[in-house]
Amino acid sequence: MAMDHLAQWLLLHVVSRHSGVRHSLPEVTGQLSFRYRRMLQERIHAHLGQSLTLGDMAGWVNLSPYHFARLFRATFGCAPYQYLQEQRLILARDRLRNSRDKITAIALSCGFNDSSQFSRAFKSRFGVTPSGYRSHCTY
Repeated sequence: MAMDHLAQWLLLHVVSRHSGVRHSLPEVTGQLSFRYRRMLQERIHAHLGQSLTLGDMAGWVNLSPYHFARLFRATFGCAPYQYLQEQRLILARDRLRNSRDKITAIALSCGFNDSSQFSRAFKSRFGVTPSGYRSHCTY
């Protein structure tokens, strides 16, 4: 991770010196700035149905994946993967409540690889299966 951080830092400096576009170096503080927090929340929500990697999210704020993961945890109180999983489950729960789409379609549209992965995560988080949750909701 340290080598990855060093390589990204070096690449940022080389590109900034030989480019007409100036990039500001990221501030290294105990947490992400309010601007970055808000931007991350918006981008993660906009990309919930897609595969997101730690590197993708770190690139949005010009940080190495290692440093980003540390600052993300300090800012949001959980790891990036946990936050992403929670947001996907909340979106899926809302879709189960408000639509008649098939559970598999909802799982895939919310970024889960398959319906069994989704069902396990949903039951672990909410204590009921997606079909059980839907049967207790009214349209």
